[in-house]
Amino acid sequence: MTMVVATLAATMALAQQPFDLDLGFQTEIMTSGVTGSQYVNSLHVLADGNLFVSGRFHFTGDATLSYFKKLTSSGNLDTSFPNVFAGGGRIAAWSSGFYVGT
Repeated sequence: MTMVVATLAATMALAQQPFDLDLGFQTEIMTSGVTGSQYVNSLHVLADGNLFVSGRFHFTGDATLSYFKKLTSSGNLDTSFPNVFAGGGRIAAWSSGFYVGT
């Protein structure tokens, strides 16, 4: 009986939420090619489908490291968003805006 309960509990704990994979979404975030390790730490989907991205990365054709950027819903860099030289950590909703850890 104990084994059945433990197996059931482990199965329930490891279950993943269903999701839809958008095969049309593409972005030019690069995680190699600039000195040091690069990664995406956090994503936040906005109500309009655009995304905030936080981490340490660069885009194709750009040798400058980025830590916090905004992408359009199609994955393109939102060039109207100001260049932010901070971020890199977790993105969290906070008050009427967002907090981004460094």
